[in-house]
Amino acid sequence: MADGERMSRRRHGPDVIQRILEAALAEFCANGFVGAHIESIARGADVTKQLVYYYFESKAALYEAVMQFAIAEGFADILETNFARLPPREAARTFFEQCFDFYARTPALITLALDYNLHGESRRDLPRVRREVYGVYEAIMRRAIDDGLIPADTDIATSFKFALMVVVGSFIGGDKPFGYGEPEQDPVERAQAQRGKVIAAVLAILGLKS
Repeated sequence: MADGERMSRRRHGPDVIQRILEAALAEFCANGFVGAHIESIARGADVTKQLVYYYFESKAALYEAVMQFAIAEGFADILETNFARLPPREAARTFFEQCFDFYARTPALITLALDYNLHGESRRDLPRVRREVYGVYEAIMRRAIDDGLIPADTDIATSFKFALMVVVGSFIGGDKPFGYGEPEQDPVERAQAQRGKVIAAVLAILGLKS
């Protein structure tokens, strides 16, 4: 097989979209939507800039696809777990432990999520996977209401936002306020060390602390 044909197959093979999305995820996490460059994404994926635009009509379209890709990859565990077999309190604990572990694996996604809230074209219509993840949470909380564990008028959507803020916040910043004191521990290492406390705080917010 000629070198040109081999290169053509690599650049147009079935994994090309996967490589573009992975390269774009790294670029957007590092530089945000405004600072990201299609040229850098193309180099990272080992394709031409034209081929990126062949699959994604614009930088904004690629950005949306990256969010879908990252969320689908990260929240796969949640969507595959049978929470219905768990009591509501244990289901909520498992749900947020999996959320925590997702961000621990890909902490750069926290920055991307914040950037997406500013620049994502569809931010008012959450990506499909995020809606599915919220649906899992909502089902858990409705069972908690049915079992009398939390008040019937609980604002499920608001509780979800606050609980996620606690999880995400555990990866931001360091142990010392305003950067004073000893050098800060790596945020991911610090969060992992406090995983149990973080989940306990979440359950307390939800009114499900045992």
